[in-house]
Amino acid sequence: FSKLGDAIATVIESIPRGGTLVFLPSYSFLRKCVNAWNPNAQRNRFDSYDTMERNYSIWPRLLQSKGKVIVEPTGHQSDFEAAKDEFATTIKETGSCVLLAVFRGKMSEGISFNDDNARCVICVGMPFPNSFDRAIKAKRDYNDEQRLLCGKTALLSGDSWYEQQAYRAIAQALGRCIRHAADYGSIILMDSRHCDDGAPMDQICWAHRKLPKWMRSHVRNLSKATNPLSPKDIGGDWIGLKREMARFFQEAPIHCNMVLQKHEDDFTKAKTQQGPAHSFDSRQGTWKARKF
Repeated sequence: FSKLGDAIATVIESIPRGGTLVFLPSYSFLRKCVNAWNPNAQRNRFDSYDTMERNYSIWPRLLQSKGKVIVEPTGHQSDFEAAKDEFATTIKETGSCVLLAVFRGKMSEGISFNDDNARCVICVGMPFPNSFDRAIKAKRDYNDEQRLLCGKTALLSGDSWYEQQAYRAIAQALGRCIRHAADYGSIILMDSRHCDDGAPMDQICWAHRKLPKWMRSHVRNLSKATNPLSPKDIGGDWIGLKREMARFFQEAPIHCNMVLQKHEDDFTKAKTQQGPAHSFDSRQGTWKARKF
């Protein structure tokens, strides 16, 4: 927990403004992280950690960088709504905030964190479903049985389906960030299983082929080497990442403003054209292209 907290804090300190969403694999793991990082966290008698796993300097770093840290609640709907409103209000008032949430939770699905609400999404680990859950085990066995006994080879195997669920959860979490053409943000995947495995297929390595299509060709590895072998890799370890993040957040707003301006120009041009591009034939009940 200490190393993970230090890594997350280092990334968050590199983000100049806006909200940061941190998605963790489960609520139990989220609670353990909060207990290991926050010296004022409410603990129960079942929480026990090795002192080597605790690092109470993480929480002050998060607060100093973004002002407030909000943890996704596990209670009633009203608690969730209160946390969501508090996050939105903090962004409007101070411009920065950190949200600690979980994959497949309410914060990771169905909520739009556009613009300054999410300038960075950090995904920790691979959110595989609970393998001991009866429904999950039954589904895996069913798929394997259908492939073996009924010859349904188009059906995913139990293991492939199980892996697919993890990538679906990741895709949902990543989708909270970039919500329109003029939006921008950085995405951090904290798991070695996302690293380039050196086996490209159609210029996309196997490790990235199950990620969302819009980001597969844009994933870059963080390397400890000063001069990494691949030109896409970011060299220099954490120092190199901070340098790259600073460059990104300096250039991204300029590029997005250009995109937004182009959309406005295209819209203005379309409005000034001579009449609509199509006309409605009331007799036939169909639309027809107009000839200019």
